[in-house]
Amino acid sequence: MQIQETNRLEIFNPIKGNRSLNKLHLRRLKKSIKDKNLLKYQPILVDGEYNVIDGQHRLEIAKELEIPIYYIKEDSLDIEDVRILNQNSKDWKGEDFLEGYCDLKMENYIYFRDYMKRYTIGFGHALRILSGRESGNTFQEFKEGKFIASHKELGEILGVSANQFITLFDFSKQRSFIGALGLAYKRGADLDILFKKCAKDRGQLYKCVDAKNYLVLLEKIYNKHSREKINLRF
Repeated sequence: MQIQETNRLEIFNPIKGNRSLNKLHLRRLKKSIKDKNLLKYQPILVDGEYNVIDGQHRLEIAKELEIPIYYIKEDSLDIEDVRILNQNSKDWKGEDFLEGYCDLKMENYIYFRDYMKRYTIGFGHALRILSGRESGNTFQEFKEGKFIASHKELGEILGVSANQFITLFDFSKQRSFIGALGLAYKRGADLDILFKKCAKDRGQLYKCVDAKNYLVLLEKIYNKHSREKINLRF
């Protein structure tokens, strides 16, 4: 593969589906290149149509500083190679894959992003809730574009309830608490009634170490002054 140099930076194109430019990374990279320009030793990779497969941040800084870029052109590269290259990068996070797939108009990923915004639920929580899975290859499938939001109804119910609890209890953002809410709902608890009982006497609900202890506490609160008792711990 031949490394080429050019000042004609306008010939390069962003590739659809790649992650968005990270402003913090751009700022750090710009300072580094201004201190010592090592772009010659880090050529960007482009496909046959000059779509950038790897190196979009370096290209952006080269444009800002009006300096040449070095590149390797390989016709066989495509968007899948972008993900393969970046899966090995420590700064390629779940949110980066999410934005990339949203850019490709993939409905399940667009729903996922909207869900996180509406319910202020973090990435990990949202992935577990909407996929209905606690472990396995869930994140790997997400990275590969295979995510399916198969539990939207449960997700909406938990999202509304989580937003209610967050207004009163900071610790309710915990994975263990949200997990306990999900289990309580699946085991017959009305989450609206549960919230009202917790809100009536806030001292009843306190931070616990895990979901199991939260379930014990939520069961006690839910059954208080109720004729029909439910078991949330089984």
